[in-house]
Amino acid sequence: MPTTKDRDKRQSIIDACLRMNALGINQGTSGNISLRHGDGMLITPTSTPY
Repeated sequence: MPTTKDRDKRQSIIDACLRMNALGINQGTSGNISLRHGDGMLITPTSTPY
């Protein structure tokens, strides 16, 4: 089960995606965002519009 810290990291990715969209700095489905998470990464899926 995700911890509060995990949820906060995931929410920060969502917030960044929405902000990029509001600023118009991504085109269509371009502009992935990633975040280090332990030994791995959290990253937005490819070809998915925000």
